[in-house]
Amino acid sequence: MKKLLLFAIFLFIVFNSYSQTHLVINGKVDGKTEGIVYLLTWNGEKPVKIDSAKVIGGVFNFNKSVPLPAVYLMSLAAVKSRLPIFLFPDETPMKVNLQIDPVNRKLSDFSVTGGKVQTA
Repeated sequence: MKKLLLFAIFLFIVFNSYSQTHLVINGKVDGKTEGIVYLLTWNGEKPVKIDSAKVIGGVFNFNKSVPLPAVYLMSLAAVKSRLPIFLFPDETPMKVNLQIDPVNRKLSDFSVTGGKVQTA
C-alpha cells in the first residue's frame, strides 16, 4: 500500500511539472508564397519535427497544444538557414515574420513577437 501511495505521488508530481498550453502562431513569409514550415522541439541531441503548416499566399498558422516549459524551433522547407528561429511560447499568440531572399533561397531575417518570455 505504501509503494502504491508513493507511486501515485510520483505520477502526480511528474504530470503537474509539465503543463499543456495552446500554442497559436500566425506567420508571414516574405519572398516565398508557398511551402511548408516545420515546428520542432529539441530532444537533447537534435531537433525533432512535431508539426507542420502549409504556406499559402505567404501565410501560415500553427494552432496546437504543446507541453510547457519548452523551447521550440521553426524551419522552412527548401530554404537554407544559418539563423536559428527559437520560440519561447506561452498562452499568448505569437507572430512570426520570415524574410527569404528569393534569389539564393536563404532566410535573410526574421522577427518573433508576442509571448511574455519571447519579448522580454
